[in-house]
Amino acid sequence: MDAKLHPLLIKYIVNIFFNKEINKNNAQLIFTTHDVVNLTKELFRRDEIWFVEKHQKNESNLYSLIEYKIDNSKVRKDASYNLTCANFKIQ
Repeated sequence: MDAKLHPLLIKYIVNIFFNKEINKNNAQLIFTTHDVVNLTKELFRRDEIWFVEKHQKNESNLYSLIEYKIDNSKVRKDASYNLTCANFKIQ
């Protein structure tokens, strides 16, 4: 989504899915991004953000933000999620 759409438009679209008056059937939105601008606690919960790690044999592992640690501590609910991923360590 971030390849063609402005970050504010992406935020607007995501908020449509969170709006129960508009999204009456509880549809889900799944998308990939390399842009961390919208990875904020105001928009997403920690369990809604996932990372993919690709290995040399083209295998991939999925990790939730809940599984990541910064300085041996889990990412707090009130933390800024759009930190550099280099600071994260898998549990």
